Amino acid sequence: MGIFGYPTLYRKIIFHGGVWQMVMPHAFDKSLKAPIELWLNHQQELLVGSNRDGVLELCSDDVGLAMRARLPETKNGKTARWMGANGHTGASIGFNWRFAKKSTIRIDGKDVVCVHEAHLFEVSYLFGRAPGAVKESFITYKDIDFSKGLKEQCSNFAYEGAAIGVTRALENLMYT
Repeated sequence: MGIFGYPTLYRKIIFHGGVWQMVMPHAFDKSLKAPIELWLNHQQELLVGSNRDGVLELCSDDVGLAMRARLPETKNGKTARWMGANGHTGASIGFNWRFAKKSTIRIDGKDVVCVHEAHLFEVSYLFGRAPGAVKESFITYKDIDFSKGLKEQCSNFAYEGAAIGVTRALENLMYT
């Protein structure tokens, strides 16, 4: 069992930190060779693992930043497993905004900052949904065939994301 999904999707406008922003395709490609960690809830002390220790795998495609992770037998790995078993699907990322290569364009009367290149340092599995995260981003818990390459499995992620989107929409209807 493990977790997988798209912690961010490209070309999706979000409002975060008082700014409309959009991550452009392949903005994190250069940083994928650097150490990137998997945290719970954007809290560094809740480290699950990284791309250096074999826990986290990342790849960028035309949809977004895809990930999958083997969950270790550690306290935080077990917490992530519990989150998955209990239906948590929230996902987000952390990157260095200050030094990102950006441009601004106008979309529907809003100035939108487009992030073209940035240093990604963490992916987070969330207990809930982050207000500044791309609403279609997700992580889910499933039996994963780690013998297949991550890029090979990305095409199936879209179906999982669509199912999660429908579930979230139904939950919103139930609670409004």
